[in-house]
Amino acid sequence: MAPNTSSRICLRILPKLSRTSRRRLEALIGRYRERYDVPRQAVVEVTIADDALLAELNREYRRREGPTDVLAFPIGRDPVEPEDVWLWGEVYVSVDRAREQAESRGATLDEELAALVAHGLLHLAGYDDDSDEARARMERAGSDLAAEAE
Repeated sequence: MAPNTSSRICLRILPKLSRTSRRRLEALIGRYRERYDVPRQAVVEVTIADDALLAELNREYRRREGPTDVLAFPIGRDPVEPEDVWLWGEVYVSVDRAREQAESRGATLDEELAALVAHGLLHLAGYDDDSDEARARMERAGSDLAAEAE
């Protein structure tokens, strides 16, 4: 799927999700772009996939076995040329992990997908979750971002 050239959002959904889910995720990505001043020329890619793809990426890039719920890859903050379109970052979310986590938290799949996409996007914005304090700050920011996109 080619990026939307007016907003530079590329949302790939490999498993079948509802139109409502897709619209919610597009709104979330759009709100992220506004809030974190992602330049118009920068492309933000979000891929909703299955455990198999996330396990493969986790093994290849993090040297960890098994699937994970979300992976984020910040790519570039600055283009080679000011007018260039460039890849800002990629976020991958496992719909399988999202289903399992939604069930365990008593949330809907849409809510969990939004939370995971927000989490990945925040990594692109420079947030980290390597300490309890940083994780709590990131969770608050993710909740705020997801709520704003509803």
